[in-house]
Amino acid sequence: MLLIGDIHINTRYQDKILTELRAIFSTYPDEKTIVFFGDYVYHFAYDRSALLQLYKLFLELFDQGKDVYVLAGNHDRLGNSFVFEEAQKAFDIISSKELIKGSGKIHFVTKPQLVTIEDEEILLLPFFLPNEIEANTYTPKNERLKAISDFATLLEKSANKHEVFS
Repeated sequence: MLLIGDIHINTRYQDKILTELRAIFSTYPDEKTIVFFGDYVYHFAYDRSALLQLYKLFLELFDQGKDVYVLAGNHDRLGNSFVFEEAQKAFDIISSKELIKGSGKIHFVTKPQLVTIEDEEILLLPFFLPNEIEANTYTPKNERLKAISDFATLLEKSANKHEVFS
């Protein structure tokens, strides 16, 4: 599994960023799962054309049979939505069609969720908007995940607005 965070793509550095990412992926060709941890753009300097080039990279990974997780980051928020919502709709359409065997999957993660990746339970904690906060609906299967769940509950009940938002 490859973990990638804080891309902050923009027109000035998009070619360099994309070249570096492709070099990383070619160095680890057998990795099936790639998790992007958000902050694809700077929210104060959103560059749609550069972001579309990043989506093209996501499609390349999809075509190679990779499972791609795209977690929301705090810089990806624009008002009450995320910069990638239009791409999410397009990828959802792609995912709903019957695809050739071996095709990957693209998962947009905008709420905390427990997933199984490579036979491991992983709690994905993206940045999410306050109106999306929901009660934890999963039951941890081991003590480590229970501890994370308990910590998340403590944050929700905190008097500190930044902790609650986290």
